This record gives sequence, structure tokens and C-alpha cells, in this order.
Amino acid sequence: MLCLKRRIPVLPSLSFVEFPEIVDTVEQFYIDNIHLTRDISIRGLKLFVASCYYRNRPMKPELVEIISQNLYREMDLMTGLTILQVSHHLAALQVFPKFLSKEIFSSDFMTKLDTEMQMESVSLKYTRKIRQTLMELNRCMVLQYPEYNVPWFHQTYCNQNIKSIAFTSDTNLKQEVYECLCSALGSWKYVRMNSYSEYFNPVHFELGLDAQGNLVDQHSDQKYIVKKIAIQVYDEYHYFRDTKKLEGEYQNNNIQLGLQGWQVLTISPFSWNSMFLADNSAREHFLKESVRAVSG
Repeated sequence: MLCLKRRIPVLPSLSFVEFPEIVDTVEQFYIDNIHLTRDISIRGLKLFVASCYYRNRPMKPELVEIISQNLYREMDLMTGLTILQVSHHLAALQVFPKFLSKEIFSSDFMTKLDTEMQMESVSLKYTRKIRQTLMELNRCMVLQYPEYNVPWFHQTYCNQNIKSIAFTSDTNLKQEVYECLCSALGSWKYVRMNSYSEYFNPVHFELGLDAQGNLVDQHSDQKYIVKKIAIQVYDEYHYFRDTKKLEGEYQNNNIQLGLQGWQVLTISPFSWNSMFLADNSAREHFLKESVRAVSG
């Protein structure tokens, strides 16, 4: 495979900074050299695809086509984990072609994964990464590509690994929001902390409304809930330092919650810690108004 490593502009780290101009430059390089890009190994394009995913940045159709074809061409040459990772990133960006879906969710590829995980040289950590990434791809297909008719086959796996999949760590910011949220709504009983969706997407705080639009007691009256609200609280390190945008992984989680019928409200740590919300009274008013806005 052709290697253009010395000529390609250097990509920034996948996290911390967004650097949209650099990613634009790299993409334009690939497009300007489209006849050479067709011969680049998917290993050489993997970082670019991951960068677009973590930045929630769409790719131009002509480059998506080449990346998809290169991935298909090299499926017998790459590890199952690499194939799953690139596929998941493409799928999350809503550019995953149907022919790749058919190839990956085939009995032959599933056999390849099983064989790979049974090899003596494969570590338990690697096996866990394969299973986790396959679940994320499966969830992505069910929610974002229902027309592809890929069945959900990770219910048992998710139930057995629910702590690592659906629950996120509690932080000082989450605790602050929780206390103010309970106060703003009048009681802790309306708030369920560390919940999850039907397809095990993490929900930091769950609120439920009944048919009349009233808050429902989350701990006794869940059968009356007809609308669910997810309040997401991501810390500053989940945002890019230069643009203050939420990283793609968490944006995609919010998108998938929306596809399951949830109303999603994201509390920005930059707003929360601003002078505008300097005291609890201002924060409670902000939360009350924000919840009202998404409840309509």
C-alpha cells in the first residue's frame, strides 16, 4: 500500500483541541491526491476517520466513498478490532454504506471475531474492546440506520456489563447540578441519577413527565411517565479547549438518546461556572427554566 506519511499535514491529538483548520487541510490533501488516496492502507486513514468522529465533523462524500472501499478491500488483512473501530466511527458520522453493514454483520465476519478472540495471544483487555466496540456499532446501526434492518443482539451482553457501559463516574460538577436540580424541582424524588436508555446509553439525570406534563415520582410512579428528559452534565475535559465544543463521542450519545424519544438537555460547565450563575439561586432558576423549555 502507498504511504504518504511524510507529505500529509500532521493531525492534532484526538482530544483536548479541535483544530478544525488542520483537519480541513488534511482532508483537502486526501481529496487533491484522490488517485493516490485510493491506494493508501486503511491503517493510514484510520486516524483521520477517528479525528472526524471525536470532533463530530462530517467528511466529504468523495472521501467517504474511498475510505469505505479501502476498508472493504482490506478486511481480510486487518484485525477485527480495527475494522469495528473504523466502521463505528463512520456509522456515528452517518456515512456508513449499506454494503459494509452487510459484510460486517455477516456470519463470516462474526466467525472471524470469534476466532480472533479465542487465540492464545489475545489479551482479555483486547477481547473486551472488541465486544464493547461491536456493541456500540450494533447500537448505532439499530438507532441511526433502521433501514439497514440490523437486529439488536446485545441485550444480554449489556445487562451483564451494565456498570461499565451505562454508568458514568460521579464528579463534583454532577453533584452540584444534582443538588440544585432537586432544589429547583422541589424534591429529590423527581430526579433519577445515573440512569440509562433502552439501548443502554448513559443518562446522567432522568426526569419523567406524565400525560399532563407534570413531573413524576421516579421512585414509585414510573408507569405514568409518557415523556423522558435526560439532563447531561459533561465536565470541561469532555470539551475541546479551543472551541469549547463537546467531543463527538458524547454528542453521539445525546443524538442516540434523542432517537429513542428522550428530550436532551446538556448543562455546559462553562455556563455553570460563569459569573451569570454565580450563586445557587441563579443556578436553580436556570435549571427550572431549562427544564420548562424542553418539557413543552
